[in-house]
Amino acid sequence: MYIVLLVLLLFFPGCKRQTTVTHFQGNMHTHPYHIQIGQALSQSEKDDVTLLLHQVFETIDTYYNHWNPHSELAQINQLFVGETFTISPQLLDLIQEAESLTKLTEGRFNPTFGSLISVWKKALKNKALPPSVTSVPIGWTAFSFEQGIAKRLIEGAEIDLDGLIKGFAIDLIIEKLREKGYCSLYVEWGGDMRTVGNHPSGRSWMVALPIFENNLIPLEMALATSGTDQQSCEIEGKRYSHIVIPETKEALPTLETVSVKAPSCLLADALATALMTFPTAKAAINYLDKHQDLFKECTVWINSHQGEVQKWEPTKQ
Repeated sequence: MYIVLLVLLLFFPGCKRQTTVTHFQGNMHTHPYHIQIGQALSQSEKDDVTLLLHQVFETIDTYYNHWNPHSELAQINQLFVGETFTISPQLLDLIQEAESLTKLTEGRFNPTFGSLISVWKKALKNKALPPSVTSVPIGWTAFSFEQGIAKRLIEGAEIDLDGLIKGFAIDLIIEKLREKGYCSLYVEWGGDMRTVGNHPSGRSWMVALPIFENNLIPLEMALATSGTDQQSCEIEGKRYSHIVIPETKEALPTLETVSVKAPSCLLADALATALMTFPTAKAAINYLDKHQDLFKECTVWINSHQGEVQKWEPTKQ
């Protein structure tokens, strides 16, 4: 879930005040990626980083990609009621993180909406409304993961990690590159991004949020954007998208775009997704105010369909 609003400068940092930058780019899982390391690399080092990126994206596909029918997550979604599947520690950790984020966002970020989202996407692809969605199963009680054994307890329930998977993958790439000693990094995939280190001049890397900010803003952590622009259509005078509102089970979001700057890209990605489900920008701001101790390092920009633009930052103590 994203809309690319970000224009980035093509000058990135290095550990040793140099302007040489090594670029890696490609396309994985329908989203382009762009990685930059702020130093010159030998061919063997480039090959090593290329292999690292391949391994990370292969990990995403093997464990977390519900679109891949052979992934671990897809196998869980395909279980018959009562059937069991031994889940890997990698997938279990992320599912538990996703469940915690569901609680944190009061159910607004909820990967168990997988079946519901699929119903809406299929209908909107045909520019039609789905039949009644009230009986579509959702909720973490539809699954069990006790002692590393996955069970699907309600027929038709599905888990969809798309709302955080780009952020998770970016954090993982950052982690793997830092383990290799790289300390000046820019990693972007599908419009979400995270940085480490400074620009060669010593300043932060800068990005643009043209809807929200007139000037470039420093990016010293992660930034994720969720929006409806690329996945929406109008039916019977109403605008529908791929983002489902928890209270109504309808794909009728009232916000246009949400961008979140946060310490991790996983948190930024999930929070941007969750905030898109609020009925108004004011309601989203009220939620952030209520939980500002949890988001004290975050900055949030919100744009509604009516053109209302708001910026949220925690109150300084």
